[in-house]
This record gives sequence, structure tokens and C-alpha cells, in this order.
Amino acid sequence: MTASATDADPILRLEHVSKTFGGVQAVRDVSLDIPQGIVFGIIGPNGAGKTTLFNCISGFCVPNAGGHIHYQGRNLVGRPVHAIARLGIARTFQNISLLSGQTVRQNLMIGLHLSLAYGPLAAMLPGRRVHAAEAQAHSDIDRLADILAIPRSALDGQVDALSLGMQKKVEVARAVIRRPRLLLLDEPAGGLNDRETEDLGRSLSELRRELDLSIVLIDHDMDLVMSLCHELCVLDFGQLIAQGPPADMQQDPKVVAVYLGTPDAA
Repeated sequence: MTASATDADPILRLEHVSKTFGGVQAVRDVSLDIPQGIVFGIIGPNGAGKTTLFNCISGFCVPNAGGHIHYQGRNLVGRPVHAIARLGIARTFQNISLLSGQTVRQNLMIGLHLSLAYGPLAAMLPGRRVHAAEAQAHSDIDRLADILAIPRSALDGQVDALSLGMQKKVEVARAVIRRPRLLLLDEPAGGLNDRETEDLGRSLSELRRELDLSIVLIDHDMDLVMSLCHELCVLDFGQLIAQGPPADMQQDPKVVAVYLGTPDAA
């Protein structure tokens, strides 16, 4: 029997996680603990294994035998994607996957499909329970829009009409509409200009506080990573080479070598 998690326990624990695709070792024996309630950054060059690690956590691929991933004390390895989502883990992807031609509100309602408290028959013959559930959903959407600084006036407009920065926020809102405890963000600042990235960083910080959320972030924008993350780990060729506060990572010789191509002073 798995012991119940406490607030002092890490929200996510990885033990000896590896993933091989044919002859390619994408992730190599990664072990780390991610504390609850912080923004934890995973950084490294292209091809370092960051997204593969996310895929192992969220169920899109299964780590090699012998690796373990525990979320709040529950083993995730072998669970399907939808079961992991139901446990309270949400994620975004590098490419925006919003529904073109639909409103912002309709896109956010899709994020509630696992939790709306009525089935297809009730939806065809709506009664008090359906109306109450939909009213709560719209209230949740309005609150999320306020937290993420998405204008309420934009909610009933076409999502295609929004700027890329605002669409990224909508994608984040759709991921957290079901109130997960852990949010995995895969390059949320990709394609954004400096002003949009700074705005996104403020919104993510507010989101973490308001929803008591733990966030794991992959991104190549070092200004965002250094300003937003409380702790970082660095991957290179699938291996964990360093972990600690952002200021320490900036001075770590192994990290400097990875990013600048200088000899490893270690």
C-alpha cells in the first residue's frame, strides 16, 4: 500500500527514469524531487530530453523498466494519459492546439469535458443540474481570465483573433480549468516577443499563487526561466548534470559549458 503524501513531500518524484527509442537514449537515469508549490524549471539544449521527460510523466510514453515516477505518492508508470490527468496533472505542448473558428469560452469549456457533472442524455434534456454545472463552469472561466489577464471582452470572441501571446494564455487556462495540482508547461514562451514573454511570466506567477499550483516549466527563454523559477535542473544528452537555485545554475561550470560550449571546468 502506498503511503499518503503530506505537504512536506515532493509533489513529483522521479527515480532512475530512462527512455530509449531504438538505439537513441533520450533520457538517462534521471532522478529528482520536485517540491510542492514552486515553479521548477527544466532547461538544456535542444535534444537534451526535456520533452521526452514530460512525456514520461504525463503518460505519452512509458519509461524503461526500472524507472519510477510518483505523483503525491501514486505511481504514474503504466497509467494511461486520461488517468494521469484525472489524478491532477495537466500539461501544454510546444504547438498551440486551440480550436480554430471557436470562441475563447468554447475552447475553455473543452477543458472541462472530464469533469462536467452530467452525461450526454442530460445535455440533450437540460435540467437544474446541467444549468448549475454550466453556470459554475462559466464562473470558473471568468475567474481564470481575470487571473491570467485575459480581457473578459475577449471570451466570447474568436480565439483566432487573439495575439499569439494571448492565445498562449488561453492554452494555459484550458489546461488548468479543472484545477490540477501540477501543471507541466512545454515552452510556453516559444514565439513570443519580449513584452509578451514578460506578461506571460507575470500571469503564470499570479496563477501559481491564486490556485496553489505547482508548475514544471521547460523553456529556452532564460530571462523568463531565471525570473520565474524557484529551482532548476539542467539536462544534457538526457542526463541530469546540475540542479539548484537559478543563481547557482548561472555559475555552475557544467551548465556554462553546456550553453556556451566552453571546457567543463568541473
